[in-house]
Amino acid sequence: MMITCSKCFRLNNPNARFCDWYGAYPEHISTSIQCTRCHTNNDSFAKFCSTCGCVIEPPLRIIDTCL
Repeated sequence: MMITCSKCFRLNNPNARFCDWYGAYPEHISTSIQCTRCHTNNDSFAKFCSTCGCVIEPPLRIIDTCL
């Protein structure tokens, strides 16, 4: 299921941190991202782990190659 940007109405991946066109935060329920080093759950918009300080890698984007 794709999410719609509230500012420009562009469809984005459900795991997007920002709209890929407008840059606004998506208006969906935030999920947590698990740190790969210490396995602590962090806010989905975190750049660093709140426990160990490790860089949080953003989730992979799904790219539809069928146009």
